[in-house]
Amino acid sequence: MRRNVRIFIVGILLVLLAGVWSKPASAMEAVVYTAPDGMKIAGYAAVWQDKSKLREVYLELQKNLHGDEIKLLSRINIYPGPAPDNSGIAGQWFGEWREKNGRLILEPGRYIDIYNGDSHPKIEDIARTLAHEYGHHFTYYYYYKFENKPWDKWAGSEYARARQISGNKKISSGANHYWQIQEIAAEDYVQLFGSPTAKKSVVYSDIQDRIGRSDPAMRFTTATYNVQPQENWHLPLAASLPQVRDYWLKASGLKDSGDLPPSRVLLSLAGNTDIAGHRQYVFTWTPADDHRKHILEYTLVRFQESYGTIKGIEPIRTVYDGTSLTARYGAAENRLMYTWTDIPPGVSCFVVFIKDQAGNIVASNVIAVDFSNKKEPEYVSIDDKSLLTGGFLIPRVKVNGEQLKFDVAPVIRDGRLMVPLRLIFEKLGAVVEWDSKNSTITATRPGITMKMRVGDRAVFLNGSWIESDVPSMTVNGRTLVPLRFISETMGADVGWNQNLQLAQILSE
Repeated sequence: MRRNVRIFIVGILLVLLAGVWSKPASAMEAVVYTAPDGMKIAGYAAVWQDKSKLREVYLELQKNLHGDEIKLLSRINIYPGPAPDNSGIAGQWFGEWREKNGRLILEPGRYIDIYNGDSHPKIEDIARTLAHEYGHHFTYYYYYKFENKPWDKWAGSEYARARQISGNKKISSGANHYWQIQEIAAEDYVQLFGSPTAKKSVVYSDIQDRIGRSDPAMRFTTATYNVQPQENWHLPLAASLPQVRDYWLKASGLKDSGDLPPSRVLLSLAGNTDIAGHRQYVFTWTPADDHRKHILEYTLVRFQESYGTIKGIEPIRTVYDGTSLTARYGAAENRLMYTWTDIPPGVSCFVVFIKDQAGNIVASNVIAVDFSNKKEPEYVSIDDKSLLTGGFLIPRVKVNGEQLKFDVAPVIRDGRLMVPLRLIFEKLGAVVEWDSKNSTITATRPGITMKMRVGDRAVFLNGSWIESDVPSMTVNGRTLVPLRFISETMGADVGWNQNLQLAQILSE
């Protein structure tokens, strides 16, 4: 059975189509460069009708890791305007495969279309799109060859295990573009095996750096590598999972010069100051380690997340090892003037992308900052595990300013936040005893003794019975208790930040 597949880089559809797509009506007749191996690079856009420039495209393609699969790619077309369906996509890879003797085989004659060539006249402008679309070609070929299963069977694949996404129900072969397994694989290819040009950075200055200077406005797109290394912000970057590189090298039988990425760093909001009625927020992060002693690049990026959608992406500052690992956001001043930017309402998220000279890129923790109280903003730190299992803004707990890490995530039940009991009791200074025979918990601290049974509302406190709002419960072998009731019973004060889903506990 033969199937034709079209993959859209920025669109949201995976479409099964038959036949050959024709060039846009607005395109000129092509100038074609034919490479020594027979591959054709066709320029339909006016600025790409120079054979020497088309040869550059061919040479750029060769800088992406490749093996025998490249022989099945016959042509790259560069068109002047947008895609015919006006979907806003930057490019397409056209794949066709068949089943032969029980094996899935990619057919020869595959090709790539790149759009908006007239507004992208340099090889640097199209290098990442080219690498991404070739990433589809590479990952389809070797995924079929190694796994011998279609992408809609991805959940049981070795790739899914390496990528740590086997149980992620948001991902599918036909989901929206953000969660398509094929797009995740192609983005992994760019990060791990893409050309240096595809992973080129742009250096950004923060508001304090720019004050009094005539810097042009900061320019960036979703193709700016150190601003958005991959489309999906909810998944770890590929280089932070060494087994992903190992998987594709094993599947392809290829070798590359890739090495271990830099270590990750810890980002924090260090403080803020008043500048003429506006606030300047200072972010700092720890230095990364790199065993090759490369000078590392760091870029702080702001974004917002709403119901799973990422918006408002904004680079803040790029710095290098040997300089201050800080960035300023909001307001700035010097001896002659002050300036500020409007801070978007609601919660803003910040992350540092760390890149080495080989193009390996990893991310810091994400911090989500609620600027509702501009003088004393609250924030939470978000790690990869919570993004994979929940999202950016899920219930979290701080005790005396320390954010807690639970082995079982807190949950909300009947409007009450339930948290694993042992850690919360210990942070409140209590000693915890567990009676497995009677499923009873006893917690003591000076002047307070509390006893409760799992599943009961009744609590025995200092010789008297009281009742909690909701009973304790068991989740994944851990006993969860109502946070506010327990904390206040133990003499602590509890606050709740709805924007951050954050419980703040203050205890003496």
